[in-house]
Amino acid sequence: MTAFSTVEAGEADDEYAFGSLFATDEIRGGGGRRSKITREDVELAGRRVDASGVVPKLQEWWDEDTKDKRGGGRPSVLSNRDVLTACFLLIGEGSPIWITELANIFWFRLTDEARQEFGLSHIVTTGVDERDFRDWYARVWRVLHRIIDLMDAWPMPARNKLLDREQREQVMSLRDKNIYRLKRERGNWFTDAMLEMTFQSLPRRIRREWGGAVSIDQTVITAPSQKGRRKRDKQGRETALWNAKTGDEIPKWVLEIDAEYYPVKSSKPRDSDGAVDTDYQWVYVANLAVQTQEVPGTALHPQLVISASLSTPNKDIGGEVVRAMQSIRDRGHNISRLTTDRGYGPNLDVDNFHIPLKVMGIPLVMDYDKNQKGVKKGWGGALQVEGAHYCPATPENLLSATVDIDEGSIDYTTYAERIDERRAYKLRAKERPDYDGHVPMVCPAHGAGATLLCPLKPEIHPKASKKMKPTVTDAPEFPDTICKQTSVDFPPEVGIKFEQSMHYASPEWAAVYSHDRNSVESYNGYIKLGPEQLDDASKRRLRGMAAQQFLLTMLLVSANLRKVARFLRDEGRETPKKVYPRRRDTEHMSRYVRWREKIETTTKKPELTAEART
Repeated sequence: MTAFSTVEAGEADDEYAFGSLFATDEIRGGGGRRSKITREDVELAGRRVDASGVVPKLQEWWDEDTKDKRGGGRPSVLSNRDVLTACFLLIGEGSPIWITELANIFWFRLTDEARQEFGLSHIVTTGVDERDFRDWYARVWRVLHRIIDLMDAWPMPARNKLLDREQREQVMSLRDKNIYRLKRERGNWFTDAMLEMTFQSLPRRIRREWGGAVSIDQTVITAPSQKGRRKRDKQGRETALWNAKTGDEIPKWVLEIDAEYYPVKSSKPRDSDGAVDTDYQWVYVANLAVQTQEVPGTALHPQLVISASLSTPNKDIGGEVVRAMQSIRDRGHNISRLTTDRGYGPNLDVDNFHIPLKVMGIPLVMDYDKNQKGVKKGWGGALQVEGAHYCPATPENLLSATVDIDEGSIDYTTYAERIDERRAYKLRAKERPDYDGHVPMVCPAHGAGATLLCPLKPEIHPKASKKMKPTVTDAPEFPDTICKQTSVDFPPEVGIKFEQSMHYASPEWAAVYSHDRNSVESYNGYIKLGPEQLDDASKRRLRGMAAQQFLLTMLLVSANLRKVARFLRDEGRETPKKVYPRRRDTEHMSRYVRWREKIETTTKKPELTAEART
């Protein structure tokens, strides 16, 4: 008899079909995962939790928050470590961190030995599935939210309650700034401790290959609920909508009140001017600091997220970067460079971004918007051009090289030559910055390191290079201090908005910028398209910003561990894995290959002469 045979014509054998096509645990789990979890699985996940150091920290925070409160009730069946271990078990198999999935682990997915490892052998089930599931669900829910509440800087009256405009404003007004700072620090510490564990899981010889190069970027995290606010007026206040007949305000219900609208994609052009329709979604943003290779083109270590946080779009972007860099430094790591895209750099506030990074001694590598290129205000007579200071007698065609290629008045070959020629006119530091960040800078025609000949500096240092040097032909008629003194003190704030460590648009700058930016965007795709599915809000069903940061942390840990395992697998191959250059790089299709020569186009195929073809 087959599963689809009948007892009598027209009557299905329901009992037989049920018993052969479904397992009991499959029905208990509602079609979710039901494979058994072994003691070895639990031991591995537990070691990872212990290696992060978060369990004693959670207890420390709990003691701080409850020191003036009396405890009551029975001890919890599950500990913080138990629930975190279960979270690691889920991410290890690519399952979403849902409370139902966590409950199923403790309910029926553990082998007897695994249950002993958790210390749960004494827990007796009732044998009534509905009651047993409800009990385990409640136990997991209480512990998981107890962990999240310790780091919840954005408290809500109820996690699943929709709030209208007045209610949202009231919630915001009641939030305590001191508690916000405290719990925000806790949440960021928790995230970075987990990420540090993934890096420390590498053998020491591989960890030492990372020289400290970092690239940072924001990636959109769609909020689980898309019920967003109404638009704001010019004063930044949310507008209201009123019933014309009754005069009552029509409520706009919002669930995730700390999210914000963000343009996530554009459709086809809607008119001949090229304007586009932009889709807006209610989102958070993840700030990801990704390790990159010190030398572009090498693969000496896996490129992991080493620091991360969750924030509201367009809020304190510079502060998130500085916090991440300080966290990396506090964990004992050097930072050799920080690469950012044009959303950072000159577009951020100097006091919150550039000065703190300069005080920490972190060199920047960045790009500029169109209006940020060319000559800017300098110091002591020197001219600032795209991140560096130059001699006031630098030829005009060298100063305007980037502006000229953007306008299409010169080709790429000419541009590359002018950028290289411009090096000779660059001021150089006489010594390292002092404690307050002041740097003495010298004229490029002065001293043993002279790269230029100038009539205002006729004496050539005896140790100067004998190489041919450009000669200044148009020295200033009224020299400023940089031409008259042996050195000029440059305060830390001078030119800091555009300052970067590498010679802008040079081959070495282009290689580093392209590699670092591609690395961080590659990671974004890795975690969004991989089993973590970061882009899918349905995989992150916990409400509130703190809960979303907790889930983000677990997903980043999952992606990092996958990268580590893949790197170690490839390293252990008998035949090294061949790495072929990407077509986008060899044929200059990458978005980070700067200033490809502009090609004039036409909709009709032109008739070329024999000379033009040649």
